[in-house]
Amino acid sequence: MIWLILWLIALAAFLVVEATHARILGLWYAIGAASGAIAAAAGLPVWAQFLIAVPVTAVSFWLLRPLARKFYDEANRRLRLRRLVGRHGIVSEEVSSSSQAGKIEIDGELIAASPKSRDLILPVGSRATVVDVRGECAIVRLSHRQNKGGITHA
Repeated sequence: MIWLILWLIALAAFLVVEATHARILGLWYAIGAASGAIAAAAGLPVWAQFLIAVPVTAVSFWLLRPLARKFYDEANRRLRLRRLVGRHGIVSEEVSSSSQAGKIEIDGELIAASPKSRDLILPVGSRATVVDVRGECAIVRLSHRQNKGGITHA
């Protein structure tokens, strides 16, 4: 009975960790603790509970880690894009409301870009400032740091 309580406490602790963090940290441990609790509730000896819980944890980790990594990478990319607001970049592919493939380069990374106003066209080599992010696309405007000679309006 004591082992059932200990497994349930471990399960609760791992679920709390999971619920309070943006990353998937303890889900596989929670699954392992749940399997240990089931084994304890079935009356199996402690060694058998661990013999079940440890492999279940390992298999859960092996199966869920790629999903967790993908989730974390996508969340991390969105956060990184949000941090671009206010940053300056160089236009590497023309940015205009009519072009779907506008891109700017910031710190060596190419980022899809759209102009803030519909009539703005930023040619290759222009400096642009990120003013917002929508999905995977940076919304840009003319950077105040440059000569307006390279920028045209439609």
